[in-house]
Amino acid sequence: MCCLEGHGVPKNFGEAIRLFRLAALSGNADGQVQLALCYRLGKGLEKNNDEAVRLFRQAASAGNMDAQVEQGKWYLVGRRVAKKEKEAARLFELATAVGNFNAMSELGHCYQWALDVRMIPPKRSLFIVELWRVETGMHMLI
Repeated sequence: MCCLEGHGVPKNFGEAIRLFRLAALSGNADGQVQLALCYRLGKGLEKNNDEAVRLFRQAASAGNMDAQVEQGKWYLVGRRVAKKEKEAARLFELATAVGNFNAMSELGHCYQWALDVRMIPPKRSLFIVELWRVETGMHMLI
């Protein structure tokens, strides 16, 4: 990220992409996510949604919660992948379980829009969120 955004070093997309690619090829999920974002946005290289999807899938399979949320969003609307609402909700729940606020919001939308998410009992999801709030001390902020 330092080379991509110029934190502590001069901004250099080429060097950022090279480092993200090395990390991704070594199986590093964070490197896969960063490279996928560059492909999706066309930042530092040519836009390539197919490669972005592939990298997000790898990172999501490795348990990266940011990739789970991103992949879930794509499944939810059927962008570049087949529309799979249950799979989207499953990915959002995985990331919600470790306290990802974006996933919590996306999972809430699934319930709000009455999507086919019967596999996730609402009380279980609320329990997961409340447990996370207590474990991290977030309940003290409300």
